[in-house]
Amino acid sequence: MTLNRRRVTVAVADDDPTVPAVLGVLPAGPEGEHGRGLVLVDSLALAWGANIFGGRSPSRKVVWFTLGRPESTP
Repeated sequence: MTLNRRRVTVAVADDDPTVPAVLGVLPAGPEGEHGRGLVLVDSLALAWGANIFGGRSPSRKVVWFTLGRPESTP
């Protein structure tokens, strides 16, 4: 985690190399159990992304996001 007065960046790692789901595709019906996390992250974060590690045999991924105030333009 990286933190300063205006922003915080959080990274979460796991051993599943599966690329995160495509945004905007929610599970069918209100009882769906998966697929909403990245939609929430996309709506709240200033930026986010995912990195896959392991070369030809991917073995791990890291999903990160940055929260904070947008830069003000003069």
